[in-house]
Amino acid sequence: MILDDKVRAVLQQPVLARIALIDANGYPMIIPIWFKLEGDEICFMSDRDTAKVRLVQANSKGAVTVGGEIGGLAGYTLKGEFSVEETGHYWMEQITRHYETKERADQLLTEWANDDVVALRFTPNKVIKV
Repeated sequence: MILDDKVRAVLQQPVLARIALIDANGYPMIIPIWFKLEGDEICFMSDRDTAKVRLVQANSKGAVTVGGEIGGLAGYTLKGEFSVEETGHYWMEQITRHYETKERADQLLTEWANDDVVALRFTPNKVIKV
């Protein structure tokens, strides 16, 4: 199992993650994003027509960093592979309810109901404490 209990404890919190993807020129693009842990994988939601989706489609390798704030949770960077899935609305609901109150989540999900959303799934293969 790649994720030990300490890493899982951080990944189960509603904290902001930062994903790192590589652009066509080889530069990293760092994107703050909400997420939800599912088993040993991390799921994100995204509008289909975004740079992060295009970057994942062009190069699936990337990283996710969580925690590490001063006085906060331990920080970890996970390296691995991203994929794009058509389960965006499912993950939009799961992730929004993980971060927001019921009332606010209901409001946002109503506003986003017709958005063209995909899921980004991240499968880590290495964990580094930062």
